[in-house]
Amino acid sequence: AGNAAVFATILSDDSAVLSLLRDGGVFDALPKGAIHVSLSTISVAASKILEEEHARRGQGYVSAPVFGRPDAVVEGRLRILCAGKPDSIEVVLPVLEALGSRVFLLGDSPPVANLVKLSGNFMIGSALEALGESFALVRKAGVDPGLFLEIINDALFRSPLYENYGKIM
Repeated sequence: AGNAAVFATILSDDSAVLSLLRDGGVFDALPKGAIHVSLSTISVAASKILEEEHARRGQGYVSAPVFGRPDAVVEGRLRILCAGKPDSIEVVLPVLEALGSRVFLLGDSPPVANLVKLSGNFMIGSALEALGESFALVRKAGVDPGLFLEIINDALFRSPLYENYGKIM
């Protein structure tokens, strides 16, 4: 496994990733024993298809979707959710550790990493909606939104999400 070819993708969605499965596509060109690392945010169903197709081809598959805005990529602060067979993870882990500040190992079923990522994205959407509604309310009352954000981050929910997106709002 130490000399395995590794192919990493970070594509926009299910259809972009699954297009690599077409006859004569990239995955057909990968040798047996190669490992595909998908850093894409894709559905659990798409991840299951990838898992099955790579197994059929004798290839490894590691799902490693990420949390982090573009600045986190540049600064090496990604949080990476990682799941796959232990021998495949062993090969790709040093690369993932170089890309991010933390790698969360979620077991040997790649779709689990996608489930956790999508669950986190749901929480992000909910938190941003709550923050936006709260900002609108305090603005109407004449409270400085910057002060409100400082209070929230200090007293209630210290979070990179609130810190980063709150400044934008």
